[in-house]
Amino acid sequence: EEKTSDTLLRSLLCDLHPRVRRRVIYNKATSMEQAQTMVSFFIAEGKKMRTKPKGERVPMLVIWDSLTGQETLESQSDLDVTRKGGGYAPGRAFSAQAMTIANYYKRLCFDDALVTLAHVQHQGKSMDPDAYGDEKFIAKGGDEPRFRATYHMRALSVATDTTPDGEIRDIRLKMVKSQLGPDKKYLKVRLQW
Repeated sequence: EEKTSDTLLRSLLCDLHPRVRRRVIYNKATSMEQAQTMVSFFIAEGKKMRTKPKGERVPMLVIWDSLTGQETLESQSDLDVTRKGGGYAPGRAFSAQAMTIANYYKRLCFDDALVTLAHVQHQGKSMDPDAYGDEKFIAKGGDEPRFRATYHMRALSVATDTTPDGEIRDIRLKMVKSQLGPDKKYLKVRLQW
């Protein structure tokens, strides 16, 4: 996403030892296809890692933020044309992006790669009046990533509290899908902001 940068990421890691910090890689993708190519590259590298002798293997965590975080340059230029008074606003490209993501995740295979893939998947309210529970929200980027998840957490709310040590944030999470424990359970996480 545009708000993320290499500088922001490294500032979050500033308390870590420099030896650990230099293992962090930040790559900005400008298209869905480029993001998928990057993820596939790290999975391929994770498969090669298994052939190295013990002690030289390094497991990787790949975080994809977010599955539909940026529109294509073409859709942005189309919108600029319409702002100048030339026609209509084009439809949002989420359906095409969702199809791309769904097809990619259906064929995604880790085998024995030393890679964990985590992704951020934004959601919106469902327009179905009969929706209930988790069906009240529609995940942008399609449902396939959710079905392939080892665990799927949903952030529900954030409460702020001020203490002498600084600001504290209580984040309430719901475990929608979890292979680490029961589904539909709630978890409260306290962070010093």
